[in-house]
Amino acid sequence: MVLLKIGSTGADVKKLQTSLVKLGFNSEPIDGVFGPKTDAAVRAFQKDYGLVVDGIVEKNTWAAIDKALQQKTYFGTLIYTVFRGDNLITIAHNFNSTLENVLKFNKISNPDLIKLGQKIVIPLSPPEAIIYTVKSGDSLDNIAIKFGTIVKNLAIYNYLFAPYNIYRKQQLVVTASLK
Repeated sequence: MVLLKIGSTGADVKKLQTSLVKLGFNSEPIDGVFGPKTDAAVRAFQKDYGLVVDGIVEKNTWAAIDKALQQKTYFGTLIYTVFRGDNLITIAHNFNSTLENVLKFNKISNPDLIKLGQKIVIPLSPPEAIIYTVKSGDSLDNIAIKFGTIVKNLAIYNYLFAPYNIYRKQQLVVTASLK
């Protein structure tokens, strides 16, 4: 990744801003401009993660952000060991999660290539959560209305980023509203 600081602009700044928001550091708006709010969010992140607090995003800060994103869950995780006959769809289903979330947490590009004994991180869902399969014409707005929740919850528990693209047959974790 490139070095970023006050005055930087572009796609890398947008990625940084999106990552900071996901990690709970408000750098909004996500506009690709490294301004005072992004600087404050970077400094807060650096302080919380024991880094040099200088507002400059270099390799150490990028590495810490990547590590934090891999570990960030909203309801915890568990480690599952793959047994004979397992597949990721069944594993996700057994833990009230989705294939998409399991793939995201494990950086697995081909869900058919898991190995016996492999350790898989399972992002957990709240106990009241259901798994909903997206239908043609669905949007996060109408799914939220249908289930009495809010779009923000759908985005959080499915690790979605603006513009929140969803697709037919995608499975989503749907939780109660946390307003």
